[in-house]
Amino acid sequence: MSSDDQPQLVPYPGLRPFTSEEDYLFFGREEQVRELIDSLQQHRFVAVVGSSGSGKSSLVRCGLLSEIQGGMMVDAGSEWEIAVMQPGGDPLANLAQSLIDSELYDDGDESLHQIMATINRSVNGLVNAVKQSDIENSTNLLLVVDQFEEIFRFHETGKDGDEKAPDFIQWLLHAVQQDEVPIYVVLTMRSDFLGDCSRFTGLAEMINDGEYLVPKLNRDQLLQAIEGPAKVAGGNVNRRLTQRLLNDVGDQADQLPVLQHALMRTWDHTTERHGASSAEMDLEDFDAIGGMENALSTHADEVLAEIQSHHEDLDTDAFACRVFKALTEKGDDNRGIRRPTSLQDLEAISAAPRDLLEEIINAFRAPGRTLLMPPARTELADETIIDISHESLMRVWQQLARWVDDESQSARIYERLADTAALWKLDKAGLYRDPDLQIAIGWMENERPNAAWASRHTGDFGLALDFLEQSDASQHAAEREAEEARERELKQAQELAESQELRAKEQAKSIKRFRLLSGVIGIVALIAIGTSIMAYFAMQTAEENENRATELLTQNNEQQRLLNVRFRADSLLKAEAFFLNDDLYGAVDVLMELHERNPEDKSIILQVAHVISHFNIWSPTGRNGQLVNPVEFFEFRGTNENRNPIRQTGIINAAGKVSIPPQGNLRGFNLEFQTTAIHAEVMTDVIIVHTEDGLIHLCNRLNDEQVTLQELFSDVESFPESIEQTAIKYHNDKIIVFDGSNCWIIDAQSDAKIQHHIQLTDESSVIDVQLTANESHACIVDSLNKYRIFEIGEATDAVRELAGNSNVIFLDWLPLQRKFIAVEDGGLIQLIDLNDPLLDLVLDGGETNQAKEFVISPDSTRLAMLTHAGTVSCINLGNGDYFFEEQTPPSIRFSKIKFDSNGVAIVGLDFERHLIAIDAENGKSLVQPSRFSLESERFEVAGPGKNQTGPLFPRVMIRGLVRDNES
Repeated sequence: MSSDDQPQLVPYPGLRPFTSEEDYLFFGREEQVRELIDSLQQHRFVAVVGSSGSGKSSLVRCGLLSEIQGGMMVDAGSEWEIAVMQPGGDPLANLAQSLIDSELYDDGDESLHQIMATINRSVNGLVNAVKQSDIENSTNLLLVVDQFEEIFRFHETGKDGDEKAPDFIQWLLHAVQQDEVPIYVVLTMRSDFLGDCSRFTGLAEMINDGEYLVPKLNRDQLLQAIEGPAKVAGGNVNRRLTQRLLNDVGDQADQLPVLQHALMRTWDHTTERHGASSAEMDLEDFDAIGGMENALSTHADEVLAEIQSHHEDLDTDAFACRVFKALTEKGDDNRGIRRPTSLQDLEAISAAPRDLLEEIINAFRAPGRTLLMPPARTELADETIIDISHESLMRVWQQLARWVDDESQSARIYERLADTAALWKLDKAGLYRDPDLQIAIGWMENERPNAAWASRHTGDFGLALDFLEQSDASQHAAEREAEEARERELKQAQELAESQELRAKEQAKSIKRFRLLSGVIGIVALIAIGTSIMAYFAMQTAEENENRATELLTQNNEQQRLLNVRFRADSLLKAEAFFLNDDLYGAVDVLMELHERNPEDKSIILQVAHVISHFNIWSPTGRNGQLVNPVEFFEFRGTNENRNPIRQTGIINAAGKVSIPPQGNLRGFNLEFQTTAIHAEVMTDVIIVHTEDGLIHLCNRLNDEQVTLQELFSDVESFPESIEQTAIKYHNDKIIVFDGSNCWIIDAQSDAKIQHHIQLTDESSVIDVQLTANESHACIVDSLNKYRIFEIGEATDAVRELAGNSNVIFLDWLPLQRKFIAVEDGGLIQLIDLNDPLLDLVLDGGETNQAKEFVISPDSTRLAMLTHAGTVSCINLGNGDYFFEEQTPPSIRFSKIKFDSNGVAIVGLDFERHLIAIDAENGKSLVQPSRFSLESERFEVAGPGKNQTGPLFPRVMIRGLVRDNES
């Protein structure tokens, strides 16, 4: 029978859940639907909980929604708007989109962003978003959150999930706890995730009040679910098939999707054999499709084979494997989890051609299959979310179960590789060796992972590949060395064998001569006796010669040992002399020769460390000179050609000279200028020195050439001949110069050039400039208190303009929020988005005009403010609340502050330059003020020590301590 002759109605949905439009096919749940409506009317929040495959989604999406739309929830009224969503990988966006899909708003990108901004603004964000919608006052809103367990996986992703997941839950809880807008929430969740609810404030309590545990269908209800849909479609189910199905389901509460799929397949087989007019399903049809146990797995395998039959020259199974691996995963607790993914991301992860990818998806979601979602009637686009129809597919389809296990193993191999690569980069782990290396290489060759796949897991994919390549190269080098050693040993063995063979031939000749001589001796007995006596004395002589040879060998070994001892002592003295003469490479060459001559002498390494620690001291005034009155320290941090971290520290002394010590292969410098140096910066290719005459000197780190910015840009109109310290800023390898209405952004590589020039056209002057972290945009504050954002390298017109309220006293970039932060002396704190005004935030900063210094926490969520009086306050940049308004005890007074690298503490100096530290959360003192004072205000703060336990006190790195007036 052709497909055109098949009946239009298929009464069983297969793996996917029933929809509200299919309520006439939904049997056996009438009592549970009534109970669910009563619970929702009483609590406004209901968690429908059950095992995977117990029918949660169908009960809510079909049973509950169709009854509510029919006005069965009498006390709440008959007017309803319904929004249905799944958390997926972006709960906020999916929540906003569900409100749009329910026609509460006009569809469009701007509307979506506006709703997201409104929801994200506060814990009542969902309520506010509904208030601002087109919903009528008398209309209720029902929000259905299907597959709620996805929020737990999102929370564990380690990206934004640890912050956004709790926010999402609070929006739901606050929505049902208020009375201004009638909002009802129903969520479906697998019962094996109930324990995870306790991780979120208020969620466990709310679920305890409104939990509905889906009961198992009894035999009569299950019979209705089997026979009812067939009768609606004009068919019937044979009694013996009904009995078989009831027995196969038995006490397994999670078999409903598998049952529905088996019934769908049996119905198709029946109508193909008999036609719709006599569609009575029987055991013959049921057994033909594989029964309950094999129907789903056989069906999925048939789809795979069908796809492959269309591509004889292409392994389509490999691409299908990648698609399903991307849509599923196994958690740390071995639970199978769905992973809905957009079509665009699926294309990147699977690396499948777009037409083949859509062919695979369409084949598995075709009518009568429904193994993938969305249904076949939904057109595919980049943003379309692809998902498996039900978790039971992971359990029942044997091929997919193997793929899920393989993907879990693949993820573990990659994450271990990425973790080891990260430690290797920090010099805390070595390269891979077999068997780890072979496992990783075999995984790479078999799985062929790409960056899109790796982005779903932790770790730096590029670094992991580099680490694996370096490990493979090192292993091959070691194997070559071992092979060369074996060849040398074989050659030596061959030479020894040849030598022994030659000796054997000589001995044979001697024996032959001896036999001739013995014959003669046999004739002459007296000569034989004499010969015996001579042989005895010859033996004695040979023994004496052997003892003498042994004695000479012992003397030779002792002489060699003495020579080695002398060579070692001479080499160490020679290396020490090289160190004293600042020739580090000469010293290394001598010590390497010594180590190669005697690699067993491990004390050489200790001696190297001793020599380096004792002699490798550099000073701008010579090895034994003294640094007098340092007035400023500055640092350059980066990596060398081997990707190892390096750091160079420079000093500007009281005479205004700039000195930079050597570090590894990086040279040291002593720089002098016609006028005093007042500031210096070290960049990748150049050293920037600002002298008091306003000149900016660029000193090439490779060839010692010097040139000033003024000389380079002498032909640039309006470029200043003298630059004040307040009119220049530095950002990575960029120099920002502003003068009057002009701003120049200069790329300070070896061939310095102006990357972008901005000129204000409204007679205002540039007051301050700040770049984004990736240097794609610049924010300019002008003398009219206006903020302007420019795209660097593009047109000179601003992409955004925003009026300020008072003078700007602090300007910076928040990388995590992707916003500029500006503090005005009138008390406002502006958080300015690059493009969207709706995402701007204005906070009350208090008496900012009393501030001396502002510092942003490493995670960009807090702003610490130091006043001229020495008090410190800390503001939450998310909502403007104060963590604390003054440190405790108030007697502590700061002159300078910094956050530690973890944001745990605020560390600084008091007015006598003693080190002090307070808790960044509550302002309480962590330590007593140090007894030592610093010579200058230069210090650095790091996180806790590597092996530190107990309280996480920061580590402070300082230069120049003074105690009792002694340095």
